[in-house]
Amino acid sequence: MFKWTNTLIVNSNLDSSGKPKWSAQAEDTGSGVVGSFEFKRVNKFLKPNVVAIYKKEASDPVLGKVTFTMSNQGVGNYRVALYIRLSGSQNSYYSNDFVFKGRPLMYEFAIKNASATAADVAKEAARVIEKIQTIYGDHWIKASANGNNLVIEGMDEYQLFTKAEIQKFNPDLNTALVGGEFETIATALPADDPDYDGQNTIVKSKEGFGTYWMILKDLRLPTMEARRFAGINEEELPVPGAKYNEYIINYCVNRGIMGGDAVGEVTRSLTTHVFYVKQDLAADFEAALAKIGTIGQEVTPGETAQQALEASSANAAEIAKLKTGKANAADVYTKTEADAKFELKA
Repeated sequence: MFKWTNTLIVNSNLDSSGKPKWSAQAEDTGSGVVGSFEFKRVNKFLKPNVVAIYKKEASDPVLGKVTFTMSNQGVGNYRVALYIRLSGSQNSYYSNDFVFKGRPLMYEFAIKNASATAADVAKEAARVIEKIQTIYGDHWIKASANGNNLVIEGMDEYQLFTKAEIQKFNPDLNTALVGGEFETIATALPADDPDYDGQNTIVKSKEGFGTYWMILKDLRLPTMEARRFAGINEEELPVPGAKYNEYIINYCVNRGIMGGDAVGEVTRSLTTHVFYVKQDLAADFEAALAKIGTIGQEVTPGETAQQALEASSANAAEIAKLKTGKANAADVYTKTEADAKFELKA
């Protein structure tokens, strides 16, 4: 039919009336008590129906960074050439005529003294970059000098440095259209790139997970309806500065009716319930989840519902029987025997 997923932000273990939002019951095989976990306004999860439980820990963002090891390669004009793409953001300032948003950045500086040290070159490049950004009011990056290194950092977690080069103008590269060209003299690459030179490095950015901005951007947009006084789900608005662990419960229930796609098909509902739980509540929440199953780390990429069902201990035995089971010999009839039985009934 369709896949159903429910997503909740959990900021407190108490509801608006001061009562607990969730409760759990441990399994007792002796008395026949089934392990359960009940979350108000969501569901009462019974242990036999839980397919799997996953957890993903919240993590801080990592800003992209480029480090050049500078050197004085003679008097002349130089350029820092960058290209920044976006991941997880649709900032219109990076719009272009390609599918993926991105923006080239060029900053030119001059070396006028052949005896300038590498540290002087790094300082001059950083000064020019910061000055140009201040004049035009667009701070795309942050530049600084650290000894002989020119360090360029992104301003947010969504910026990806896909090109970073130091170029020098060569006036001898004359053509009919131009009187010289910039030549690349240093290229920064990620440390795991086969062509990495060991000196000029790109550190890839990484989006934060379970952070305030991630929740706000991807799950709870700050619309007027969400922000209004006494909003229906105001208790689910993310808290600035807080981090949230993600917990996923895959739940499968036999519906007790026959399906319409195959003979004898048993209809089951597989639903997904996602909880983003504030980290100071995580220990109590995990203790409650432990009553209905074992928490695994993160969701397996590309895992389908059927794979999840087959992997669950609750359904493994049943599925194994269906795959390997054979009919009893006494129950198998030849065509002649089957025809005879039908004739007797007639």
